[in-house]
Amino acid sequence: MAILTSNPDKDNKVKIYDVPDADLQKYELSGEKAASMFPEGDPSSSGEGVTRIEIAETKGDVQAYQSGLCRRLICNAAGCGWFYWVC
Repeated sequence: MAILTSNPDKDNKVKIYDVPDADLQKYELSGEKAASMFPEGDPSSSGEGVTRIEIAETKGDVQAYQSGLCRRLICNAAGCGWFYWVC
């Protein structure tokens, strides 16, 4: 079984899905298809596919990422990965 999550909505809430592997395989993408959907380039540019990760709490006088983190999925023919940056 694979555990999948939806993209966060405007309130940063996500839905969680438990999907059987046999069902999941029907939706597998090739590296080329994924690369066309989530192209490389400047991953930190704003636009579609950017998720802002809010900082939930501070720890005393130290907060490493005051403005939060952002992430974007980027892909090429070899595979996909998350790119994170301070935003």
